[in-house]
Amino acid sequence: ATGLPILLSTGASTEEEIVDTVQRLQHSTARDRLVLLHCISCYPTPIERINLRAISTLAERFGVPVGLSDHTLSTHTGGWAVAAGACLLEKHFTLDPNRKGPDHAMSLPPDRMAEYIARARQAQRALGTGTLGMKPEEKEVRYAARRSIVAAADIPAGAVLTQSMLALKRPGTGLPPTALDHLTGRQTTVSIPRDTILTWDMVR
Repeated sequence: ATGLPILLSTGASTEEEIVDTVQRLQHSTARDRLVLLHCISCYPTPIERINLRAISTLAERFGVPVGLSDHTLSTHTGGWAVAAGACLLEKHFTLDPNRKGPDHAMSLPPDRMAEYIARARQAQRALGTGTLGMKPEEKEVRYAARRSIVAAADIPAGAVLTQSMLALKRPGTGLPPTALDHLTGRQTTVSIPRDTILTWDMVR
């Protein structure tokens, strides 16, 4: 045994054949080396027949890495497949698509293959990590676009705040709108000119 990955194409296979073959391999010493390649054995494959959702179907059903054996003429499908979960791409390559032979006409020449690879790698970068939360690049926009609580009019010291005394305006560098309920009913400790952003030390 070489210990190399086993790439299993699903081209021209029935669902039953796919299930049977995968199960046989998963019950063998090759189970940890199996990579499925979603494949439509149509040369070339029309875009509307590529069925990229099958990539996630195969991954969820069998719990193995899944790639794409791509027989379209497009340079976009690799990127789309990566976005759909593909971990590996197989694409036919030729130096001249006009040469004689069964595969040349549906293969990509060097310039289009470079484009195919670039788009796939761009899609991979675009997927990111999947983590939630604000990114460092968003901080400046956040402060500019969000709103703070400000005085809707001049407020004298000692006034008891009501919502009508307050307004929400940009930038979002002060107290957020969610603090409105905590501010109303409090007494001001200083006079607050109109449009001044409120802070907690202005109230008690």
